[in-house]
Amino acid sequence: MLRRRTEGFTIVELLIVIVVIGILAAITIVAFSGVQQRANNTKRVNTVQQYVKLISAYVATYDAYPATASSCATANNACTNNSGVTQTTNNATLLTELRKVGTVPEDMGPAVGGRFGMQYNYNPSATYNGETYPIRLEYWLEGAAKSCGVPNVTTAATGGVTSTTGYTFNNTTHTTCWVMVK
Repeated sequence: MLRRRTEGFTIVELLIVIVVIGILAAITIVAFSGVQQRANNTKRVNTVQQYVKLISAYVATYDAYPATASSCATANNACTNNSGVTQTTNNATLLTELRKVGTVPEDMGPAVGGRFGMQYNYNPSATYNGETYPIRLEYWLEGAAKSCGVPNVTTAATGGVTSTTGYTFNNTTHTTCWVMVK
């Protein structure tokens, strides 16, 4: 009588293990992607909150706005507009003035849907809910229909009224945020 070897795994057992590992890897990648997206968005929202505080502190201290020209509100002077066009306006005045009242955040994190950084837009005639709000900060979050995470989100470039959705524009890959600052 021949004895059968019982060592090792059959091909079916190996295939089952490979399939299970593949499924677990796919779940892990999807979960990590969501965590990374939330972390990047949290960094962007925190940066915006810091800028809002700096602008408010500057206005309270000097009774003026830190800059009367639109520019990138990033330490590396790199940003795009809502169309994804890179902006080249010098932001030295904005950053110099904001540094008088605090530390300017370094950057906004990686690009989102071809858009990156944050724009500081000055418009002395802009209104928001019937009051003058001359500063609009423009930035982007990863993912569709994400809450901008700060107050005074509007859907109009010149202010208008509060967004009812918590964001300005929704895209399949990113969310646009326009925040009015007084």
